[in-house]
Amino acid sequence: MSEKNFWLTLQPDIKIFITQASYLLLCNKYRYFASTKKGRFCLYFFHMKHDCIFVLGLPGSGKGTQAKRLAEKLGYFYFEMGEILRHVAADHTPLGGTVRRAMEHGDLLQDEDIVEILKLHMRHLEEGQGMIFDGVPRRVGQGQFMLDYLRNDLKHRDFGTIVINIPPELCETRIASRAAQEHRADDTPEAVRIRVKQQMATLGEVLALLENNSTVYQIDGTPSIDEVEKSIHAALGIV
Repeated sequence: MSEKNFWLTLQPDIKIFITQASYLLLCNKYRYFASTKKGRFCLYFFHMKHDCIFVLGLPGSGKGTQAKRLAEKLGYFYFEMGEILRHVAADHTPLGGTVRRAMEHGDLLQDEDIVEILKLHMRHLEEGQGMIFDGVPRRVGQGQFMLDYLRNDLKHRDFGTIVINIPPELCETRIASRAAQEHRADDTPEAVRIRVKQQMATLGEVLALLENNSTVYQIDGTPSIDEVEKSIHAALGIV
């Protein structure tokens, strides 16, 4: 058995125990390397329990901000589904038209459309690369496809899910503030109300799937951005 395959067979807690001393030594001895993105990935890869993390939440929950911060902290690849969909919507293709109409009306896309987009973009990801997924999956079919692909094609073994919770009534307030700054076509009040209603209807099923395939962390998203970030770090055991 190769060293790489042997490492993959170890339980996450054993990995952390074995590498804790090495992690601390690297942090102290190679301070410059630890400050770079590659260095952060190498250090946190051995220290972190999860090699793939899903970040979920209602519109306006701050999931995008927190996912970006977490990816930067860990040196993980940041996969932002919303930004990908906005790029697809700008294309003059049948799929682009479907995505554009759905976003304008606040509708969730069908699983086959999302899976087609995921297949196109996930094939460029590197095997074993730490990953943060922002805003996806939103339905069970999408989640099952992602879990199967990540396990079988990209060799991921330990998944985490962060759910950032805010009351539905706070969604519209936060989105209205964001819309005034970013002028996004999918941030109209009516589109937001539809998105919140639809995502609340599907979130339970998605969480049931992820609870059986990952460690789920419920985070209060109502405090300040920095306080929410601290809660996420505490939940994940990030120092």
